[in-house]
Amino acid sequence: TTVSPGFFSTLGVAPEVGRTFLTEEGTEGAPEVAVLSHGFWVRRFGGDPEVVGRTLRIDDTPHTVVGIMPRGFHFLIDVDFWRPMRPDRDAAALRDRHNWFVVGRLGQGTTLDQAKVQVDIVSRQLQEAYPETNAAKALLLTDLRSVLVEDHRTKLGVLSAAAVLVLLIACANVTGMLLARAP
Repeated sequence: TTVSPGFFSTLGVAPEVGRTFLTEEGTEGAPEVAVLSHGFWVRRFGGDPEVVGRTLRIDDTPHTVVGIMPRGFHFLIDVDFWRPMRPDRDAAALRDRHNWFVVGRLGQGTTLDQAKVQVDIVSRQLQEAYPETNAAKALLLTDLRSVLVEDHRTKLGVLSAAAVLVLLIACANVTGMLLARAP
């Protein structure tokens, strides 16, 4: 999966071993590097921490492994590795694709509605600059939390209700035992 060099820091996740991407690794002509998922690291390299610095071939191109993410880290889908997005490799060839996820943090004091206004402006600018690929396309800004729990909202509600029910039963049992011991 291709991500911006600031992807991991935006999410506030540090690697288990090694490092994540440097800003300059997202520039044209930069060395090819990769960060491995924990699962891929264990499956492919047996959890060997010495894999950092080794070369891994991705799409017939050698990439230097610079880091390994912690167990359990994934974003939207499970992947084996991440590469930094680069304009010479990714942007121009994908001008007509509209399946990118962009993740960011709101600035201090900025509301989601204010950010939506700014994103709408950028969306219109892209339509004007690239009418052949961005006609009738728009950027959608939403709260990441709602996207991450969208498919699990009902399950989380049922789980929460079950937890409350168990807590009520435990409280009733403790109350019953205290009453039974009362003189």
